[in-house]
Amino acid sequence: MNSATNVPTDAEYDESKYRNGEQYLIHGKDTVTENGTTFERYILSKMDKTTSGENSTAEDSYTVKYYQLVNKAAGGYELTELTCTQQTTLGDYTDPSFTLVTKETTVKNKVTTSTPGSGTALTLTTQTAEKNGSALGNVEYTLTITNTSDGTVSTIVGRTNSSGTDSKTWTAPTAGLYAITTTATGGLTSDTVYYLAGVQSVEDGEASTTETVYTLESKADGENKITSVYGTPIALTVQQQTVRKTENNVTADSKTEVTGNITYTWRQSGQSESTETAITDSTFRPEKAGTYIITAYQDYSDTSKRTKLASTTITVKRKPLELYVTWEKDNGTHTSTEAPDNKSALVVKADALESGDALPSAITDVCALYDDNGNRKNVSGRFEVTIAVNGEDEAVKSLLEKYELNLTKRMLVVKQDTLSVTYRAGEGGSLSASYNSGNLDQKFESGKNIAKNTRLMFDAKSNDGFLVKEWKVNGQPITGNTKYKVTEILSNGKKVGERLTVAALTEKLDVEVSFSSDSHTITFSSGEGGKLTAALKDGGAVTTGQKIAEGANVTFTAAPYSGMSVARWMVDEKQYYWPGTTDLYRESTLTLENVQKDRKVAVEFSKAGTYRLTFNIESETGSTLPSVQTSAKLADGTAADLNAVPDGCGSNVCTGKSGQQLHGQDVEGGW
Repeated sequence: MNSATNVPTDAEYDESKYRNGEQYLIHGKDTVTENGTTFERYILSKMDKTTSGENSTAEDSYTVKYYQLVNKAAGGYELTELTCTQQTTLGDYTDPSFTLVTKETTVKNKVTTSTPGSGTALTLTTQTAEKNGSALGNVEYTLTITNTSDGTVSTIVGRTNSSGTDSKTWTAPTAGLYAITTTATGGLTSDTVYYLAGVQSVEDGEASTTETVYTLESKADGENKITSVYGTPIALTVQQQTVRKTENNVTADSKTEVTGNITYTWRQSGQSESTETAITDSTFRPEKAGTYIITAYQDYSDTSKRTKLASTTITVKRKPLELYVTWEKDNGTHTSTEAPDNKSALVVKADALESGDALPSAITDVCALYDDNGNRKNVSGRFEVTIAVNGEDEAVKSLLEKYELNLTKRMLVVKQDTLSVTYRAGEGGSLSASYNSGNLDQKFESGKNIAKNTRLMFDAKSNDGFLVKEWKVNGQPITGNTKYKVTEILSNGKKVGERLTVAALTEKLDVEVSFSSDSHTITFSSGEGGKLTAALKDGGAVTTGQKIAEGANVTFTAAPYSGMSVARWMVDEKQYYWPGTTDLYRESTLTLENVQKDRKVAVEFSKAGTYRLTFNIESETGSTLPSVQTSAKLADGTAADLNAVPDGCGSNVCTGKSGQQLHGQDVEGGW
């Protein structure tokens, strides 16, 4: 019941809770009428325990109290203790009295004599089998003693001495027929020995008594066993045997199997709340390791006829399971030491899993050869592959209830793949090389074997008056090859050399750099109204006064300020025209290709204004046509060509007398 509201709650009856006063027992339900209103009423009892004390020799005492629990809809549940009073009325009689009337009866007296007691102390001796003429010593064994009447089981564990024997003393706790077996480590079980203990009745005039005894036998791998391993089916049979006691002698007939309408059930030992589960046939297949109580019934489906024949206890051990790591190219004996390129190729496996079982994903392989992304590190040596088991994972916990895991380690041996790297520099400079190791760059000499996939850097430093002219790898120029990257080496903002970077060494390398003493000075400047910059074809910046290699291409970029535009370019102090024309070049970029001498470049800017042009047109007869106006945004000093196009000539300049070209000069602001 709820301790605050007394509302009854559903709960499975637990005798220990009842005896400790923690649970009420419902004896019945009826109704009670108060003031013309009928209420439901429960009759309850609770046992209160009085503890005698830790040092007292007296036993604990228990008191049963009875209560009524009335369900009053408005007021809720009321719990009232009931007291017992003497009844002084019987029907219409008050204070009735009784007279004992006796009648003489003759009954045939059939005297039965009994020998009371639970049983005498027995000495149970276990002896191991002999091998090669001598007994096996130091063998652990378990004596299993089963009361064939109620199925209770007790066990005694021992170990034989060097002579292969060991003895234990045991006394039967209650009267009954006991089946005694001994089981050695590994599950081999001896033949059953029976002991009849306690009250054995022999009627007068009879010399013996006969009892039919049922025993439940279990076989694993064809042998009588009460221990097994998970995954091993256990065959169950009920054996019937007649046991006779003649005076002090007990004899047993041969066993015969009981067939017909036999049902077996199982439940886990030590779990009082565990319910019996029927086995669909006569083979027990335990779901996990543990100790199971197996019971045989006859007429199980008919509760009015159900008869318990026998019980036994079976201990199921965890199955040994070897886990190992393998991969696609592993050999058949799983002894290969050749490491795969990626950790994802490694797989944890087991060959002895039972059908329906699988390894959880929480069981993984671990190897320091691979980085966090699973890629193989560029290292060499011996690397251990281990198996990690996450014991907090629910799937792993379930697996461990069935299997005893044996984690097998593997060893991977990595011999570092290396490639030869040579390098050299032509006259006019030097060349050094280094490779990336962790966060450091390590220099190395030409001809050294370098680990495959290593990042390499080659630094070419030019002497005064020289520049890097060309890079070659394995005899081929690297121009246009995206496998290689060239960057400038600067000192105080001035280019002093170049660096060639190889992202990953994948082949044997021979690197060569050449220098050129034929260099030319580039000087450039800009007028007011904008800026001018210069760069080589590969993107390297050029500063004014810098020397560049002969044959290089230099691109100049003019950047006018707002409201300004390029007025003209000056190359080698001469106006620069569009090639093949007399028209000034006014674009924002200018490229000098294949430089063969010192060059000087300047750019001038002017305001970009809008000008209006008015002009008159005369016909062939000399008459003046209406004037025409146009406007355009042009820099100061810009020369523009105007084309007069008669009707019918489209957008092309017509020839002959149909029209003529006009050139404006100094019109409204100078152009």
